[in-house]
Amino acid sequence: LTQQKEVEGMKKKEISRKLERTWGNKLLTQMAPIANRKDFTSPFPKPDATDDQPYNEGALLDALGSVSVALTKMQEGGLIGHW
Repeated sequence: LTQQKEVEGMKKKEISRKLERTWGNKLLTQMAPIANRKDFTSPFPKPDATDDQPYNEGALLDALGSVSVALTKMQEGGLIGHW
């Protein structure tokens, strides 16, 4: 019985992850299909170019640009408040 509940819990988490990814992909595809790093501005200073970053800075900025465009369109449409 305990194993069955664990399996059911894992299935629910898997379904939840799939739903979130599908929704997120559709949101970005429909609202920000050509957005990139040029669409993102940060209130924080840029990292020192001589420091090694533990992430791909370009990929991060492109993703943040897409999310920024999508959130701005949702805000303009009245779906969300000021983000």
